[in-house]
Amino acid sequence: MTEFKYPTNNLDDSGKLLSLLGSHWNNIYQGKDLVESYTFARAQEEAQNHLDVLEALASISRFEVPIFHRDNWYFLTILESEAIGQFLEYGDDAVYGFQPGSSILYEYGQQHALPVYRFSSPANLVDATAIYNRITDPSRTLVRGVDFLIERGKITLRVNPFEDDYFVKRNVYAGSEVVDREIGLWVFQGDFDYEHVYNHFGNILTLKLQSSEEYRELVNSVMDALAKGTTEKEIQLALSAITGNPVVREARETVELVQVDNNNLVIVTDKHAYLFPKTASSVVTAGDIVTAGQVLTNTLTFYDLNTGVTSSDLFAVSLGEGFLGADYVDAITFVNQSVPLVVDTAGTTTRIEFEVGGFPTDVSAFWDSVHAQGIARGKTLANMLDTRTAPVGEPTAGDLPTTINPLEFLVTNLLRFNAYVVKIKASGVRGNIGLNNSRLFRRIVPPWTAMIILVELETDGDVIDISYVSEDLTSFQAMSVADIIDPATYVSESITARHVDGICQ
Repeated sequence: MTEFKYPTNNLDDSGKLLSLLGSHWNNIYQGKDLVESYTFARAQEEAQNHLDVLEALASISRFEVPIFHRDNWYFLTILESEAIGQFLEYGDDAVYGFQPGSSILYEYGQQHALPVYRFSSPANLVDATAIYNRITDPSRTLVRGVDFLIERGKITLRVNPFEDDYFVKRNVYAGSEVVDREIGLWVFQGDFDYEHVYNHFGNILTLKLQSSEEYRELVNSVMDALAKGTTEKEIQLALSAITGNPVVREARETVELVQVDNNNLVIVTDKHAYLFPKTASSVVTAGDIVTAGQVLTNTLTFYDLNTGVTSSDLFAVSLGEGFLGADYVDAITFVNQSVPLVVDTAGTTTRIEFEVGGFPTDVSAFWDSVHAQGIARGKTLANMLDTRTAPVGEPTAGDLPTTINPLEFLVTNLLRFNAYVVKIKASGVRGNIGLNNSRLFRRIVPPWTAMIILVELETDGDVIDISYVSEDLTSFQAMSVADIIDPATYVSESITARHVDGICQ
């Protein structure tokens, strides 16, 4: 574990800096406090210069390019007028009604002042370690995550600094009239987004995203694939960046702990600690040996179809226009379950179909195309599924299987030669990349290989207890009929689950 200490070096130690000037300035000169302050200020400037040089050197490598620029000290001024009349904005994590664990009520259509104080900050200031009321011997310290939060060009404080005597205020004049007051805050180790990753390397891919570790990892994985040829490693790392779910970094690691805390699922190995959303489920336990590129949760699952075996975890696979052509409205879905084989012997050639998902017009066009191409090639799908050892003439229903598994048929006969499936559980995705950027795989997946991405959406189940349901009959005029229906005896409900595939307009 990295150990942080202060002073880190001689540039942080004003007393040592003064002693380096010689005994006259250190022991004899009466104004040594002024000299000490001056040398310390110059040392802080040189420390920032040194940090800038290291940042420039790191920017040469796409693996080490800094995510953010860091200023050891940044002077931020805030105005008292901004602390008045702060209202909720989209993204403030509030809900309509009473706030969880609070008596605060937010009503729709009503403006509500926030129980915090929000001020403007530089738009590219994204984080800071602490805030002080002065650099030397500060008497007031604000801690990140406890006393302040920086986001979207705003700095939010838990208390009003203009009511704190430890912060020095200064009047703001318009002519001779005081119109406002301001405070200067010293932001320590502020991170600024100068878009280093995009400006140095991301622009080559015309890929501009919010600066983050995941963004840098995505750029590197795509560039590696373009430079060296796409391997399984590049696909895994790119998907890891897009979903915000890290994969194993080292060649060999041993899992030591799997634990859920207040915010994350934490998986600790002897080399690293990996953080995942709480909604993810670990697929490893303490003591397991894991290797580089291995996934640790069920958010990402890879299915290699080259063996022709269909995993029971795959509910269905949808094939879009990339497989079917451009004459379809949307995809055709092949489910992983046995369905009846429908045989039509009315024509000169036997035609067979089985249930697939999709728009009715697409399904009809698909089977018309399959049968027409079979006739053109002299061997229809019915001929291929004929169970006779020495077929003569067209097969009948008795010569064909009664049921078929659409997905298994698809994998065994088509997908096993050049395709693999990646399943992503949407509930475990986080970060700022977004699944929409999976389009990048079109650049790096070889043209003879197909990567099928399945996004699994999960919903919370609900149970309805019909024992609390009662119904009364209402009679019409001139009738004298009354009855009470006992739900436990006469009322029943059934639920049918269907896979629906379509286009959102």
